[in-house]
Amino acid sequence: MKLSELKPLHIEEYQKSSTSSRIIHNTRGIYPYNYLDFAKLDIAEEKSRRALINSIGNAKRAFHLQVDIISDAFGWSELKGTHHSAFPKKLDFLAKCGVISPNILRKLNSVRNKVEHDYAIPKEEEVDDYVDIVELFLMATKSMIDDFPEMIELELMEDEFFNPDLELPKFIHVKIEPNKGGIALTSDKENRAFDVKDDTYFEWLSAIIRNHLG
Repeated sequence: MKLSELKPLHIEEYQKSSTSSRIIHNTRGIYPYNYLDFAKLDIAEEKSRRALINSIGNAKRAFHLQVDIISDAFGWSELKGTHHSAFPKKLDFLAKCGVISPNILRKLNSVRNKVEHDYAIPKEEEVDDYVDIVELFLMATKSMIDDFPEMIELELMEDEFFNPDLELPKFIHVKIEPNKGGIALTSDKENRAFDVKDDTYFEWLSAIIRNHLG
């Protein structure tokens, strides 16, 4: 099979043989974990309305900043009209990229909406739950920032489930361009490229990321 005939579903036939990663630098001067620490301190020191509201605000900032950093890393800013898009659209973007499951993102956004009503005083247990789930999100996505998979070498798994009739390439070299929203595949001197503006970008990226995190 030629590389041009390869489909995203074929990526599950491969295993990662090597990876070259890089850190995604945050130029904002503060990090999601800083805000998370502030959120924990707010409710550790006291349980007043001020502390509960401040804790929710800081947990929200941690959540939003992590989403912003990872979205930008996968090419969000390259899409037209995204600079002032609603936050849920960024969550949908990350789900399409395969960074984290849609169910987890929906859960996060559901809790976020519940505790962010204007002029509502959140309950202590709601604040605790929100801070906990934001921390889980930061932990689950930390590798996408600390070890962004810039280059991945995929090798065909010739195990008991291997189907030789597919005639898949033995090796595939994957390059993901951080912040540019581009993917390049190379195999046997063949090349394919996908751009974040293409619908197929998300099919390929999610298949590659699932394989990488696998």
